[in-house]
Amino acid sequence: ITDTFKVKRKVDRFNGVSEAELLTKTLPDILTFNLDIVIIGINPGLMAAYKGHHYPGPGNHFWKCLFMSGLSEVQLNHMDDHTLPGKYGIGFTNMVERTTPGSKDLSSKEFREGGRILVQKLQKYQPRIAVFNGKCIYEIFSKEVFGVKVKNLEFGLQPHKIPDTETRMQRRWLLRKRSTIRAMKQRTAVLMVKTHAVLSLVASQTG
Repeated sequence: ITDTFKVKRKVDRFNGVSEAELLTKTLPDILTFNLDIVIIGINPGLMAAYKGHHYPGPGNHFWKCLFMSGLSEVQLNHMDDHTLPGKYGIGFTNMVERTTPGSKDLSSKEFREGGRILVQKLQKYQPRIAVFNGKCIYEIFSKEVFGVKVKNLEFGLQPHKIPDTETRMQRRWLLRKRSTIRAMKQRTAVLMVKTHAVLSLVASQTG
């Protein structure tokens, strides 16, 4: 093989575990009673299924933003996800359980059924706030669960509650990849300002 025809090596992201095997795995919820916040994703990706933890990707800003927002006093990572309910009152779940390479691989039927199951989870655990972590996830949830197609929806606290609960819903902004530092600063500001504001608002309304 000459320099002209170098073979491009395939990067083994999952240490020999095949994509087909990862697609059979699921990511456990981290839920308990008396939570302040439940972070809701769309569904597990391949890296989350491989690691068995929430938001494990090296390019994911979630854990850095959590620290920079002041919601955790130390820098955590995906290996700490199971400690958040006890330490910070934060839990994790997904709208759809099935692992896929991307959310576009999910069907409308899966979103509809996943939304129904998500409502049941939130009715059971009744966190103070359900935070939909993604640009489109709240729109999908609203459409599939309530039959309402939302337009020009603003980010932050929503006017509706999870049926038969006092759980408020919040839509958090998800930034796409731009400048890493700029994106982190923006996401941190969103997480810090909106989450603290919402907790204060809920406390004033329920106190």
